[in-house]
Order: sequence, then C-alpha cells, then structure tokens
Amino acid sequence: MPVSIRPNPAAIHSCDGSPVSGPPPVDPRRDAVRRNLAGLREGLSATAAAAGRAAPTLVAVTKAVDDEVARMVLDAGCQDLGENRADAFCRRAKLFASEGLTPRWHYIGHLQRNKVRRVLEQAHVLHSVDSPRLAEAVVRITEELGRPLDVFVQVNLTGEEEKHGFAAEQAADAVRMLAGSEHIKVRGLMAMGPLREHRTPREVFQHARELARTLEREVGEAFAADRCELSMGMSGDAPLAVELGSDLVRVGTALYRNVPEREESTRGVLAQDPATTDPVNGPQAD
Repeated sequence: MPVSIRPNPAAIHSCDGSPVSGPPPVDPRRDAVRRNLAGLREGLSATAAAAGRAAPTLVAVTKAVDDEVARMVLDAGCQDLGENRADAFCRRAKLFASEGLTPRWHYIGHLQRNKVRRVLEQAHVLHSVDSPRLAEAVVRITEELGRPLDVFVQVNLTGEEEKHGFAAEQAADAVRMLAGSEHIKVRGLMAMGPLREHRTPREVFQHARELARTLEREVGEAFAADRCELSMGMSGDAPLAVELGSDLVRVGTALYRNVPEREESTRGVLAQDPATTDPVNGPQAD
C-alpha cells in the first residue's frame, strides 16, 4: 500500500541544494503594538510641535496587559513603563529584572504607606506622592535605601473627593519636604482630569500649568533643573494635556487598541496572516 509522505517545510531546498527562505511569520500582537506606539508618538509630537514645545515622554501603562505584551512594548522602543498596583508592579519588575530587561519603571497609582519600601526598591519615578504622611514615608525610606528616585507631587485640582492629592496651596510645602532628601529629585506635579463635569479637562490642565509656574517662582530651586515639569494626560486627553504643557503622558488603552488575545495571535502566526490593525488615529480613553 503506497504511503504518502508530506515534505517537511524546514527541509525544502532549492535546485542548488540551499534551503529556501521565506518571510518570517507575522505576530499580530507585536505588529499592533508597534503600529499603535508609532501612531501615538507621531500624533503627540505633532501636537507638541504645533504648541512650540518638545515632544513629551510617553509612559506606556502596562497594568492591564500580560507580561508578553509588556515585553513587546519594550521591544518596540518604549523604555518607560507605568504600573499602578503595588503587588503586580513588584512581581513584574522582579520578573523583568531576572530576564535582563531594564525598563524605566514609573509607579503612577495611589501608594499605601505599608507598601512604600517594596515599590521604591524597584521604581525609578514615583508620580503619586499625594499626602504629607506619604511624603514623609517616601523621604525616610528613600534615605534608608540610598537609591535615587524621581518624584512628582500629585495635586487634586478637580475638587473631587474620589481623587487623592494635595490641594494647590499645599503643593509648595510638599515640594520642600521631598527636596530635603539628597536621594530625591523633585520633577514636578502630577494632575488628572475630572471624573465628572465639575471642571473641564482644559480648566484642570490650565490650572496645573499656572500652578507649576507659580511654584517655579516660589520654590524653583527645589526642582530638578529649576523647572516644574507636568505629568498629565491619559489616552482620552493626552493631546489636550500636551497642548497645555504636559511633559509626560501616561497612555494605556490607546496603545493596545486592536491587539489580539493570545490565542488569536497564535493562530495568526501559524497561518502567517498579516496584521489587520488600523493605524491609531488618536488616543482613546483609558
């Protein structure tokens, strides 16, 4: 009985005996991340240029994606990764360190004082110093660790009780306290847009910009390079934030638009289907 033998693709050779090479398989997840990152950077750079400013630092918020996608963000050229939950952040930071990966870690969420040490052992930038007691703990533990840390003072400019942060009139004292540590570099202010229509995002970001200029006059020597930077803007309002002076934007949802689930991605690689994601037209809401 004749036996049908299918050739092994890896063993196919050309007429002269050399292996036949083909295009590498396309990974839809990696390709979508790359396209989204490029589209975001292009859009934010154009917004900054129109405002006569340098392009902002894009912090890729990786809290909602798996480790594989977070690695893809790094591979695509974004070294600034942001997390907002202490336990998940510490696990991922230690995992990546064990793999020889060295992103610049930004901790962007509310931080409980009993988790400060664990977070500061891994974080390079802390965006959410939001109370006097937390500021005291950050100063003390940073001194004990002897590890450099960049910080932003979080301000609540919306008046919403759900939000953490110093009131505008408390910001100068917070900056002075943090700047008293030789290991802390105070970068500036972090602000978030409103959850409700109490104030518009434009009003909040304008207020943050005005507060930053006021602090430069009052305590300018406490800031790195005598300048109060602004960390503000997420997927839904990043272009507006950049227009109004943001130096760092924290983007999650827009970066992962149309990124397939893992099983779907695997099927795409096996079939060598091209990615079907559309270019990012602009940041979406987180």
